[in-house]
Amino acid sequence: MPEISVQIVTFNSAQTISNCLGSVYRSAPKENLEILIWDNASGDNTKAIISQKFPGVKIFHSVENLGFGTSHNQLLEQAKGDFILILNPDAYLKNGCLTQLSKFLQNHPQIGAVGPKLVYPGGRFQISWGNFPSFFQEFETKRDWKKARSATPRDLAYLEKKYLREGYVDWLSGACLLVRRKALEKVGGFDPNFFLYYEDSELCLRLAKAGFRCYYFPAAETEHSLAQSTEKTPWTKEFRSRQSQLYYYWKWKSVSELKLVKLYLNLKFSWLKLKLNFTGGMSPEAETFFAELFPLLRQEKYPSEKDYQKPARRKTSFLSYLLDYLGRWVYELFAPLFSTPDRSDFIPQKILFIKLCCLGDVLFTTPTVRAFRKKFPQAALVYLTGSWCETIVSWNPHIDRVLVFDAPFNYQSIYRKSKETWRLIRKLREEKFDLIVSFHRDYRAALLAWLSGAKLRVGFNQSGANYLFTRRIDFSENLHEVKRYLKLAEICGAKSDDYHLEAVKERSQKPQTNFSDSLTVCIAPGGGKNPGTFMPIKRWPYYPELAKRLRLEMECQIILVGDKFDMEAGEKIERENPGTAINLIGKTDFSELANIIQQSSLFIGNDSGVLYLAAALGVPTVGIYGPSDPDLVAPPGESHISIKGSLYCSPCYRPDTVYGQSYFDCWTKTLDCLKKLSVEKVMQAVKRQLEKISLTQA
Repeated sequence: MPEISVQIVTFNSAQTISNCLGSVYRSAPKENLEILIWDNASGDNTKAIISQKFPGVKIFHSVENLGFGTSHNQLLEQAKGDFILILNPDAYLKNGCLTQLSKFLQNHPQIGAVGPKLVYPGGRFQISWGNFPSFFQEFETKRDWKKARSATPRDLAYLEKKYLREGYVDWLSGACLLVRRKALEKVGGFDPNFFLYYEDSELCLRLAKAGFRCYYFPAAETEHSLAQSTEKTPWTKEFRSRQSQLYYYWKWKSVSELKLVKLYLNLKFSWLKLKLNFTGGMSPEAETFFAELFPLLRQEKYPSEKDYQKPARRKTSFLSYLLDYLGRWVYELFAPLFSTPDRSDFIPQKILFIKLCCLGDVLFTTPTVRAFRKKFPQAALVYLTGSWCETIVSWNPHIDRVLVFDAPFNYQSIYRKSKETWRLIRKLREEKFDLIVSFHRDYRAALLAWLSGAKLRVGFNQSGANYLFTRRIDFSENLHEVKRYLKLAEICGAKSDDYHLEAVKERSQKPQTNFSDSLTVCIAPGGGKNPGTFMPIKRWPYYPELAKRLRLEMECQIILVGDKFDMEAGEKIERENPGTAINLIGKTDFSELANIIQQSSLFIGNDSGVLYLAAALGVPTVGIYGPSDPDLVAPPGESHISIKGSLYCSPCYRPDTVYGQSYFDCWTKTLDCLKKLSVEKVMQAVKRQLEKISLTQA
């Protein structure tokens, strides 16, 4: 198998492709290489040149220009190498560049992608990395590109000092980029909605969110004849760039920042259009550009030609902005007058944990609560939660008392919510807590902790009013939820490596159903329902077939569980397989549900609170994941198996996407991440779990 697969996408690249391919063969041993080329309907003799001069190269072609990202994704399906080199046809690898990059990547397993120093023909420095795009960051990047084009000694000295430094970076140029295959496959390759431009920085952003860092390695060098391989019309390139820019901001940035970009582009190009009309410089290509651009700026979502929704981004309210900027200034000005210094030797006697919802999230906090109990055995531990989770919190052996607050879920009226919130604040002040730990990343939780009067307040840096916490940590999107919460305990001196979920529920002396002596499998086919949210996209659709196969092949008793919102899923199983299972969905209270799960040998379910309840009760589980990322939320421990769908768009329900409303529906409108997860794959996981159970019992 080749170690490196070199992927090149061509479009009218006859002038540069020979030099490019020749440099690849000179840059690494041929036996370690395979070269794949996707030609996007070139009108010149690009394909003929490749076939004649480089017969070992695999050529694929399309009858139309598919764009950069889609073409590379097609090549990735054919590639066999462990490393994938994304290379432009106008790039020229110098002095063993590919060998240097591959050795570096082999020696640094924590790095997902590495890029070389890029230079223009003649050796002049070229910008090839940067910070992730934002409205103000792009002005700085544009200024640097102007300096690079001016090429004065002073400007070049400034740029080389800034950019010619080895190290970790946000994004790397796609002109020459070596990426680990497993990293590309995990994030699903390039987003096909980027036709040209921004596709490399967006790919690096998703790599970073998946835990793969990018590294700039200037010891390796590549010559790049910038823009020789793209469409030659300046107006066409400008439109492609703005189209991708708007899509990037729509997908990854806040609504406010997208509106700011659109306002800027409207003003800039309205002035340019007026100027061209006045001077008589308006060409047919420019007229086409303006005719296409202004409707694009009026769109609400991108790309317009597809029925497509982005993953929901965190929506930041005006109040959050106000607290974050103006509030920070006011607080830092007056805080020394009334705040208590944070002493490292402070021993709290009364600790409050805040997590209002939901069942799985509250269970994820149990290792953190346990760590605090171990560190501060004399302290009174109190938990503030919603009535939805009151019972499960009361089963935590380390919690002394539970406070219930339902105002955010029960009332639509701002007046009623405010009234109940002030009532809660008065109660918290009466309680006189020494330490408050907030598991939320919301400015309201930070404000509540501060108004409670607690001396020590611990939370995440991501909330709009994070300065109100006396101790805070960055919210790492790539850490498992349990480990992320334990970081809050760690900064209080309560470090722990015990990750198991915990709920102590006494077994009922009276069984809730007639359990046979044979193997009992508990299935929860529903889920996705929480206060204020309903996400049926988490539900795997093939439970009827799974129940039938379990009954026939494993000869086990099947119990269906869930609440009243899951009854339709249970009825479907009964309707398609009469007599296969005992259906208790919607027929038990929470305590009875826990008793049934405790008496089961195995639990199977979607990403829902009942799955995590089973894990906390010590029952082996098989979890089925589609939009969620099991690497971040699956029950920790060897007795739990997770199965996930793998598509370029999944997982789409991650810490950076949980805010907003569009995640209630599949944003590709297909739900393929779960539909393509076969019953056979789930059965294999079930059999592995049952084998473990048999060995344990033996």
